Amino acid sequence: MRVLDQCTRLPFREAREALEIQGLSLSLSHCERLTQGYAEVFEQASVEALKVLADLPLASAAMKPRTMVVQADGVYVLERDKPVPGQCEGREIKQVLFYPNSSPSERDSYASTAAIDDFIPLAHGLMRQAGVRQDDVLIGVGDGATWIDQLFDCLGVEQRILDVYHASLYLEQVLVAMGWDEAEREMERRAWLRGEVNGRDWLRDFLPPPQVWLQWPSQAQTALRYLEQRLDHMDYRNYQAKGWPIGSGQIEGANKSVIGARMKRGGMRWSREGIPRMAALCAA
Repeated sequence: MRVLDQCTRLPFREAREALEIQGLSLSLSHCERLTQGYAEVFEQASVEALKVLADLPLASAAMKPRTMVVQADGVYVLERDKPVPGQCEGREIKQVLFYPNSSPSERDSYASTAAIDDFIPLAHGLMRQAGVRQDDVLIGVGDGATWIDQLFDCLGVEQRILDVYHASLYLEQVLVAMGWDEAEREMERRAWLRGEVNGRDWLRDFLPPPQVWLQWPSQAQTALRYLEQRLDHMDYRNYQAKGWPIGSGQIEGANKSVIGARMKRGGMRWSREGIPRMAALCAA
């Protein structure tokens, strides 16, 4: 298990060096063969297990309903094969995780390159693995991507929260179009990030009339539309009062420090089969 642990966290050459320090001497090819073989079996077993769980009912209601959080996000890694002209070089890894709002460290996560229609049943299985019960309140936090909205729809997420950091990036474009100076924009964005704002109220109070914003550059108008389409997901002041998360830091951190740290090193390119296998292993 030490070999698999090191090779899942580090590139094979670095893992081999770390194992030597621990008194275990293996060739580079041995590390690669062992990890690749295990990852292939592990991914297949994980998919089969999650599909079985997906067909089971949620656990029965308990005396005290909990607030459970689901977060989802994607991260791109580079493939060895040349991309189709005009398409992105990377292949997206979708990752989803569940945890009790009262205990964020108790996470269950899964990562895959599957298309969203194939990914949704696996997320249903993970939801059952995480112990989500019939009476639990399910809170979804994401960046508003189409596939994440589709996932939340199918999981029956009761309340969606637009990640406040992403909201603040679009807010910045709106503030620039409104003529706010840098100090004012920074102060306003910090207020959003602290959860002091209700997005619907803010747009009602500060947005100029249509004859003004319809003259904005297209980028600013697109940012405004992004926010207006998600007004029900930006009541950050109320979410904070309830103790709910307003940021997707859990999934962002998992993508960066777990998936990205292993699979997005400089010069790394992965085979089409190797991407989902290593992603599933890293998430586990």
